[in-house]
This record gives sequence, C-alpha cells and structure tokens, in this order.
Amino acid sequence: MLLTKTFLYKQINIFFAVTSSFFLRLVFGINNHFIYDSFLKSSTIIISNLEYPLIINKLCTGILEFSLLSAAVIASKGISILKRIIGFLISILVVIVFNIFRISFTGYLIINLNLFWAEIFHGILFRLFLVIIVIGTYYLWLKKNMLCD
Repeated sequence: MLLTKTFLYKQINIFFAVTSSFFLRLVFGINNHFIYDSFLKSSTIIISNLEYPLIINKLCTGILEFSLLSAAVIASKGISILKRIIGFLISILVVIVFNIFRISFTGYLIINLNLFWAEIFHGILFRLFLVIIVIGTYYLWLKKNMLCD
C-alpha cells in the first residue's frame, strides 16, 4: 500500500488517534492522551489504568477499507461519473465514522474486559468492519445507483 509511505499517511494516522482519543474521553469517559511515534510511524493512545498503550498502526487507519471501497465505486460500470464521484466522497465519510467507532470501542473493550476477550473482540471487529463496511456500503450504493440510472 503505497499510501502508507507518504506524508498523508502520517496525517491520517494522527487524525484517527486524535479523534478516537477524543471519542474515548467524550463517550466513554476514559482519560487518555496520544503520542505520534515518528520512528514506528504509528500513534499511541496512553490510558493510565492500562499496562500497555493502544497502538494505531497501518491496519487501524481504514486505508485498506477505503482503498477497496473507493476502487469498487470508481470502477463500477454503467453508473455516471458524477454518481461515482459522490460515491467516492460517501466512502470517505463512511470509513471515517465507522473507523473512529471501531478504534474507540475496541479501546473501551480492552479497558473493561480482560486482554484475552478484548483480543478476540478486536480480531472480530476488524474483520467484520472490513466485510460490512466495504461490501455492505458498496452493495447499498450500487443498489441505489443501479435503480436510479
């Protein structure tokens, strides 16, 4: 994934760390702060009552989901270019909203469950997120736009 080698990746990583940190504080009442590690190219959310920090790496940024979803939308045949551009923009919003929720909820689970169960949920949430967001959003978008054309 070429995007992870760019300046933009750093901004995406920091964005998800900051917004997830804020969401953890606002919705779940969990005090925390984040740090960006330039060497590891990942963000870390530090929570005082956890022994280990939450690390936001490449797979946590939603870049994979966004790449798959936007590629499917843009490559769709029989749909006008304007609708594909709108679908592309919608895919950005969908991935951002659900990714912030996924990261924050995973953090909440790690804090409130033991690490064994939190790791199981983390694995399940990641895989479900990929399938539901990419396939589900594309299916709904395609269905709506195929009926309109």
